[in-house]
Amino acid sequence: MRYPKLYRNYLAMAVKSKLAYKVDIMIGSLSFIISNAVGFLTLSMTLSVTSLGDVWDFNTLVFLYAFTLIPKGLDHMFTDNIWGIGTYIIVRGELDKYLTKPVNPLFQLVSETFCPDGIGEVILGVVMFCIFLPLQAIVWTWEKAAMLIICGFFSIFVFTSIKLFTGSLSFWIKRSIAVMSGIYNMVELAKYPLHLFGDIVKTIMFFIVPFGLTLFLPMQQVVEGSNELGLPLWGLVGVIVGVSCLMMFIAYKFWQLGLKKYESAGS
Repeated sequence: MRYPKLYRNYLAMAVKSKLAYKVDIMIGSLSFIISNAVGFLTLSMTLSVTSLGDVWDFNTLVFLYAFTLIPKGLDHMFTDNIWGIGTYIIVRGELDKYLTKPVNPLFQLVSETFCPDGIGEVILGVVMFCIFLPLQAIVWTWEKAAMLIICGFFSIFVFTSIKLFTGSLSFWIKRSIAVMSGIYNMVELAKYPLHLFGDIVKTIMFFIVPFGLTLFLPMQQVVEGSNELGLPLWGLVGVIVGVSCLMMFIAYKFWQLGLKKYESAGS
C-alpha cells in the first residue's frame, strides 16, 4: 500500500507544477493539434495514390488511427519522464537524487512527471473512435469489444518498455535519444495495413518492435475477421498479453543492469 500512496503524492505535485505554466500547456496542445492534422493529411494522401482494397478505406484507417492514439496518450501522460533517461538524466548525473531515497528509482523517475498533452491525445482518440465506430461495417460482439480493450491496455506496456529499454542504453552510450526516437516512432507504421510494407517490415513490427502486433492485428481481427498470424481471436489476445508482459520484464531487467553500470557526473 506504500507505493499507491506515494504515487498519489507524486502525481499531485506533478500536476501542480504543470498548472503553474499554463502557456506551456497551451503551446503543447497546439503542437499536438497540428501534428495530428498532418497525420490526417498523410492518411488522405496515402489513399489518393494507393489502393488499400475494399476493406481499408479512409473511415477504417481513421478508426485504426484513433485506436493507436489512446494507449499512446496514456503512456504519454504517465511515463513521459523516461525520455529524460536518453537525454540528460544519465549524462548530467541527475540519477543520483533517485538513488539516495529508499524508494525504487524507476518509480520515482516515472512518478515525478505528468504530461497534460497526453490528456488531449486520449480525448481525441476516444472522440474519433466514437465518431467513426458507426461508419464501420463490423458486426460487433462482446468478444471483439473485450479484445480491443485488453489489447489496447497491454499495448501501453509496449510503448513504455520500448522507451525504457532504449533509454537504458544511455548507461553505456550516455545519450540514446536518437535510438529512442527512431524506434518509438515506428508506431507510425502501425497506423496503416502492414501488408503494404512487405515481410521484413511485418516481421519487425510483429516480433521485434511489436506495435503492429498489439495495435494493428487486433483491429485487423475486428475489421477483417482474421489476422496476419492466422491466430484465433483469444489466441491473439494471449500472444499480445504475453509479449507485452515479457517486453516490460526484459526492459526492467535491462534498466537494473544499467543501474549497476551507472557512474555519477562527479560534480
